[in-house]
Amino acid sequence: MSTQTVNLDTYSLSLLTAKEDILNPRSSTNWALFAYDGLTNKLKLADSGAGGVTELVGKFHISKPQYGLCKVGSGETGGLRIAMINWVGQNVEDYRRKECASHIPAIKSFFKEAHVFISAEKAEDVTEEKIRAELAKTQANAPAQWARRSSRSADKEDLVGTNYRKTNAAMEMRLINRDSFWARAEREEEARKDEEKRRAVEERRRLERERILKERRDADERDRKMNEKLQMIEEQRRKQAEQAEELRTKEKFKWDEQKREHEDDMRARLRRSESIEKAAEAAVLVSQRSMNPREFFRQLSSSSSQSPTSPGSSRS
Repeated sequence: MSTQTVNLDTYSLSLLTAKEDILNPRSSTNWALFAYDGLTNKLKLADSGAGGVTELVGKFHISKPQYGLCKVGSGETGGLRIAMINWVGQNVEDYRRKECASHIPAIKSFFKEAHVFISAEKAEDVTEEKIRAELAKTQANAPAQWARRSSRSADKEDLVGTNYRKTNAAMEMRLINRDSFWARAEREEEARKDEEKRRAVEERRRLERERILKERRDADERDRKMNEKLQMIEEQRRKQAEQAEELRTKEKFKWDEQKREHEDDMRARLRRSESIEKAAEAAVLVSQRSMNPREFFRQLSSSSSQSPTSPGSSRS
């Protein structure tokens, strides 16, 4: 099967069951909505209900191609008519429009029981009045076909005797299959909901675990940064203390050096002062003598050379 061809086989059971619900005059279901499964061309039953055309129109999506099967009129009066709506929303891409247009022949063949096929892209295109008008046009153009379809529908409901209704084995099997399908669908839906709940619980648990782990990582990161900051502060304090100690050592050395120089200077001054005092005292002593020693020696030397004594005089 080509990827562009509509697939009516994958979900054929649900498609057939939904169609039989619409065709069955005893069924309260009067519309069914069919849509493609994701981005594939597999057609499946999307929804169904008993609210008529108005309810069906509310299910059409502006961005999706869909198909609506609905019945108009009443089976009790023999005026029950089936309409197939080919819905292509206004926001559907052009390439998808063309692709779905190629599906129409297969769709019409599958839903051949429909009396009329209507194309629509806005809610205004699909009203019960317009559907009835299209049905009236089709009935006027092909009365014999309508008569045959009405006859076949009536035959299914013929009575045999007073309290006996003719049994249609195929119809009964379809009804049984329909009931079985819906029972299975309900079970599958319950299982799906349970699975979604389980996954939701697991997801919440996973998110909670991730949140706790993230909080722990954040707390560890904050502690690490705080410890780094404290270590940095401690290192700065240690360096400041070392610098202060080094500065004190330099200042003490400088002070001791200045003190030593001052003491040496004081001792030198003291020595100079003592020398000056001694020189002054010597000068005072010299100035206090009656004769200068040099002058005395000079005079003594001069007198001995001017009056020499004889040897005789020295002995007398």
